[in-house]
Amino acid sequence: MCGVRLRAVWEQSVEIQNKISLDSKNDQFGIPKPILNWTKSELDRKTLISSVEQFNEWLLGIDGGRIQLDSWVLNDEDYPLNDELAAYHHMGGTRMHATEKYGVVNENCKVYGSSNLYVAGSSIFTTGGHNNPTLPIVQFALRLAKHLST
Repeated sequence: MCGVRLRAVWEQSVEIQNKISLDSKNDQFGIPKPILNWTKSELDRKTLISSVEQFNEWLLGIDGGRIQLDSWVLNDEDYPLNDELAAYHHMGGTRMHATEKYGVVNENCKVYGSSNLYVAGSSIFTTGGHNNPTLPIVQFALRLAKHLST
């Protein structure tokens, strides 16, 4: 019998309860501590299962093997905490959007309601993907540098 382990990395669904807020307690420097509220949703599980089902259909069609799912997927159990699932890049805390209603920064990375506060980093991403975020971060930083220099 031969086997491989299939690992899944997918774009997490955007959920309003997933957010960064500030604690009423301060750290050693007097700055409010961040509170990260991030959970995976049922859409995340559905995305994972649908992808595995499609891959399994292809494997069956070519007689290339079979997929055995872990019990947490089959039995609708909690996601495992001891494994990397769905990336964990910290993105979206200061989302970019054309309107203040749905975003924290505008198209120039300027924080809405501020006169001179800008954000550069993956926190401005609207969603996270499965690819490494470094190149888009650099691209946004270069675009911001150009904006600030003109």
